[in-house]
Amino acid sequence: GTEMTKESGDIVILDDNFSSLTKAVLYGRTLFKSIRKFLIFQLTVSLSAILVVFFGQFFGFDLPLTMTQLLWLNIIMDTLAGLALAGEAALARYMREPPLRRDAPLISPDMWSAVLVNGGFIAALSILFLTTEITHTWFSGDHTPGTPEAEAKFLTAFFAFFVFAQIFNTFNARTQGLNLFEHLLDNRLFMIVIPGIMALQVFFTTFGGEILRTVGLSLNEWGLVLLLAVLIIPVDLLRKIARNSMFGNPVQAV
Repeated sequence: GTEMTKESGDIVILDDNFSSLTKAVLYGRTLFKSIRKFLIFQLTVSLSAILVVFFGQFFGFDLPLTMTQLLWLNIIMDTLAGLALAGEAALARYMREPPLRRDAPLISPDMWSAVLVNGGFIAALSILFLTTEITHTWFSGDHTPGTPEAEAKFLTAFFAFFVFAQIFNTFNARTQGLNLFEHLLDNRLFMIVIPGIMALQVFFTTFGGEILRTVGLSLNEWGLVLLLAVLIIPVDLLRKIARNSMFGNPVQAV
């Protein structure tokens, strides 16, 4: 019976030490929370990408994001972001939370609000980016707006903006609280993977060429791209503040 239990169990505790039991529960809860964080992040990416691709056609953009760009986006968000969120610290306060039912939904109402608000905001800002005349002026470089060269610059900037908005959203997804830097240094994978994704995105944007449909951006254009992309952080902070005022702070409550 013992051997059958070892084979069928997800976690096997090798001794009768009570501290081993508490550590197993703590790391089990930490893993569950990491899965939820990844789901928030991934569903936000999927929702915003679907909305942009769908509604972009109504505004004259058949391919605001090419298939190759979407593939690169999936590589970043599925694999690399999963690694970044897998190394979250096991916090002692998790042990003060009430246990969840086995049939409790994996996606909580707070998670749905994060996905819908952040995904909707990124999609809405993307549509504004694609359709507003001022963004065409910002990202036309030295070329006349409307020319193929200016359009290449513009679509490159949009691609960079869309990816960096998702990257900045990882900071929102990794914590329920208002402190986005909570135990950030304890997650070494996050500190390696996220800057690595940023560096790769800059590299592929600059040298992607015909494969990724990109051209180089100036420092001023990169600054504007990052400024627009980072707006996702205050938007989610406002969502969390509204949630705390209406339903209580889930972090302080435990």
